[in-house]
Amino acid sequence: MFCAFFGSIRVERMETMSSIQWRVHVSEPPCILRYCKRCGAARPFVSSGMFRINAQHHNLDVWLIYKCDACDSTWKMEIHNRVHPKSLDPELYEGYLRNDETLATRCAFDRRLLDRCGAEVGWNQLSFAVEGPDIDLASLTLPIAVDICSDHALRIRASKILRRKLDVSGARFEALLASGRIHAEGNNLRKATLETGLRIFIETP
Repeated sequence: MFCAFFGSIRVERMETMSSIQWRVHVSEPPCILRYCKRCGAARPFVSSGMFRINAQHHNLDVWLIYKCDACDSTWKMEIHNRVHPKSLDPELYEGYLRNDETLATRCAFDRRLLDRCGAEVGWNQLSFAVEGPDIDLASLTLPIAVDICSDHALRIRASKILRRKLDVSGARFEALLASGRIHAEGNNLRKATLETGLRIFIETP
């Protein structure tokens, strides 16, 4: 009896709620924050979009090359270590050889590779834009479910995206969270980051 009643409430709520999508776009991969020996200071290193392949007997090492944004010193992010060429997908191997731009971008966003290399990623320095309809909080007449998505797994704070898209200050955003006007099931919007997708709810005044 309780389940049926709860289900009817949920269905009714969905019928009186509109939904939109915001898609987060980035102009370039995130930088890597490292100590640069030539500069003598911590500097952002940016992906060059170029791969380096080194043959060791019958095996290969493959790296993505990063450059210091101040002096062009390089750092190599390891992609493959001592791998036999025949174990690689031929299309993937060819992509490394020709410095395929799409493949380089995919590797630069690959959280598994970044974590494995112990890279300190400059997510806060990442430039992004949010595509999708704006929301006027004052004139909202129906609750809205907002699906925030991206083509890449991004560690951008949901609060940063919401504040920009809703054009609200930090204090105003905190008030909206405290009142329950903005919330997300199972996520703390003060800390949540956009990995590949996030659904948030915006209630009427």
